[in-house]
Amino acid sequence: MLSRRSREGGEGVEFVTGDLATGEGIDTAVNGTEIIVHCAGSAKGDEDKARHLVRAASRAGARHLVYISVVGADRIPIASGIDRG
Repeated sequence: MLSRRSREGGEGVEFVTGDLATGEGIDTAVNGTEIIVHCAGSAKGDEDKARHLVRAASRAGARHLVYISVVGADRIPIASGIDRG
């Protein structure tokens, strides 16, 4: 898992220090992975961050990159009870 701050891993989890904004550490984080799930997001700079990740994933030969973003989700109107679930 990529994190901007150094962290202790847990059972089945290894942390790699890096930064999507600068690209630092991303190659190490994705090395040897087949599936990458990108859940980070912010209102600013997402294009560059995603670009750094996509390029590193391509270099690593990753087979799948799943990009989940909640940026702006708070601005989607709630029209019915089903939208609240």
